[in-house]
Amino acid sequence: MIEVIPEAEISTNAAIGHFLNRVNSIVFDSKDYFRITRAKYANWLLRITEDLQSY
Repeated sequence: MIEVIPEAEISTNAAIGHFLNRVNSIVFDSKDYFRITRAKYANWLLRITEDLQSY
């Protein structure tokens, strides 16, 4: 039996994957040290959330 995946699901999965890759590259540097101070975290989280909504 072949499973049919709707195009919307594929597009959503790609957007989520792109979002997670971006979060990982912003939050962690090559040595996995946290880059963002707590004072900047709320602004960063808002910006990332807006980026996800745009997809």
